[in-house]
Amino acid sequence: MERLDRGLCNRPWRNLFPHSVIMHLDFWGSDHRPLLLTSDTGQTPCGQGRRFFFEECWIDDEGCKEVVSSTWKTDVSSNGVVNVLWKIDKCGTRLSRWNMDKMRDLRYDLKQKREALREVNQADVPAPWKYVNSLESQLNEVLEIEERYWRQRAKVEWIQNGDRNIRFFHSKASARKAKNRINGFLDEGGIWRDSMADMKLIAGRYFSHLFTTSNPSQGDVSKVMDGIQPRLRGQTSRFLEARFSGEEILAIFEMKPMSAPGCDGLPVIFYQKFWNSVGLCVTKAFLGVLNDGDSVEGMNNTIISLIPKIPNTVNLSDYRPISLCNVLYKIIAKTITNRFKLALRDVISETQCAFVPGRLISDNTIVGFECLHRLKRRRRKKGSMAIKLDMSKAYDRVEWSFLSGMMQSLGFPEKWVELVMICVTSVSYSFLLNGEVCGKIKPSRGLRQGDPISPFLFLFCTEGFSSLIQREQEGGRLSGFQCSRGGPTISHLFFADDSLLFSKANEGNCVAVKNILETYARASCQLINFSKSAVCVSPSMSIVESERIASMIGVKLVDCHENYLGLPCFSGRSKRKLFAHIVDRVWGKIRGWGEKFLSIGSKEVLLKAVVQAIPAYAMSLFRIPNGLLLEIHRLCARFWWGGDVTKR
Repeated sequence: MERLDRGLCNRPWRNLFPHSVIMHLDFWGSDHRPLLLTSDTGQTPCGQGRRFFFEECWIDDEGCKEVVSSTWKTDVSSNGVVNVLWKIDKCGTRLSRWNMDKMRDLRYDLKQKREALREVNQADVPAPWKYVNSLESQLNEVLEIEERYWRQRAKVEWIQNGDRNIRFFHSKASARKAKNRINGFLDEGGIWRDSMADMKLIAGRYFSHLFTTSNPSQGDVSKVMDGIQPRLRGQTSRFLEARFSGEEILAIFEMKPMSAPGCDGLPVIFYQKFWNSVGLCVTKAFLGVLNDGDSVEGMNNTIISLIPKIPNTVNLSDYRPISLCNVLYKIIAKTITNRFKLALRDVISETQCAFVPGRLISDNTIVGFECLHRLKRRRRKKGSMAIKLDMSKAYDRVEWSFLSGMMQSLGFPEKWVELVMICVTSVSYSFLLNGEVCGKIKPSRGLRQGDPISPFLFLFCTEGFSSLIQREQEGGRLSGFQCSRGGPTISHLFFADDSLLFSKANEGNCVAVKNILETYARASCQLINFSKSAVCVSPSMSIVESERIASMIGVKLVDCHENYLGLPCFSGRSKRKLFAHIVDRVWGKIRGWGEKFLSIGSKEVLLKAVVQAIPAYAMSLFRIPNGLLLEIHRLCARFWWGGDVTKR
């Protein structure tokens, strides 16, 4: 049902009541629904106090540098990991105390300096220019601190350098906080729960169940791995087993400076800026973990942040659980990942293009579109089909025993597998609800979204899926698809957890596909969402045959898959309709910026760096209609001039 009744507010009101929500009540005697506005959600504030966060605006302060330097000079243990964890905890405590003493008067200083400058400018007798210049410099320093404070909260990654625009960042931060606020969940019985105690209970049960192993049998796991031959070359294997060096730890400088921190509150920029003070101690601890098997458990605590996947979320499954790992652990994972990259081309099949160096998303896109285009044009009596699969919670359901077995089957050295599995299995979870860290969960399966090593480990799991398909194809039980006579036979295309399967549309192939999916699901515990998966068939097949094929596999029948890897699958006559989503994305960006907050220079940067990049992916594969490009140009012009005709 379309929502017609809405409430509107302006930004100043939203800033005054950031936690306000609108609820649609039941209606009777009219087709309009009453709106209930609640300016205070009634949720109690966090009892644990505010989490410690390292502020980017502290970086250049001499007081901050002194606190960090003095803290990291003290050693309390000969164990490198214990030493680093103690220093991080102590550093956070001292920085919090220093911040209360030195930084809490930021707004007062800003007000005082603005007032002093105003009085000087309005005075009858001009003040000495050196004094005025000094006041302006002091004001600029305070404004820069405030700007960096709000920019950190706004999470606006597409701005690198630009105007000092505190109002813009404040607005973005408020909107982001309101969007991510959780007002309640539906429990297992479908009852709405909005108290913090109930939400903690529901979230705890949900994640405990999600991250608990299903204990797949060894027989099911063996069915996947029996046909896999070791693929890792001896030279690569020896490189993986070699001892790590201090230079490899410098992988920290490849990481994003202001990515979200973990439990300790220290972002990457802390280590990058203070590496001269912390580098020696951190390197010693990491080499102890990587080379000597020291425990990573103390630094592998992870906070799960819930990001809504759709508007108006009501179920926990509507949220994407993003893991906020401690930077200490992420440095270790990043160092391991840099070695992993060199082995991927040896062990990952060509049908998988995600995260493998030298392979592009466009490789899969072009091949997939050509196959789908040919399938819809084919008029042979024997039809073909394309199955698009949707994996439910793909990362969260990965069984650790299956992952370990896959790496061993692919030929990875035992010592390397042990190191990787220590990183995976030593994790413990807490979850974040409206700023409060809750619960404590010890998982027995799953990979973290936010862990640098997780995407590569997931590829090894999908390699088991790929090997099952290839085995059935080699045994003659599954036939792939040929775009042209004499061309290669294509049975599947993978991009991470995005799967597209091709075969002939007959009973034998349907049985083979069903067996593959069931075998893979039992071994890896990956859950195929059949309600979101779909199959399309050649137009030569009758409706009865097509529906029978879809019923045998257990998925819905569609005329053509709507999109593949973010682009429309089937190019029809109206290309403008197919690519209308590009215009929608451009308009969504422009509408969210708010031209009132931005200068001409800032607008130019946004249009060139953000808007012009949106259609680039589609334009690399398709010829975009001129009318659509003209519409994008109109939106850009509207944003540039701000709707004021007199300025043109």
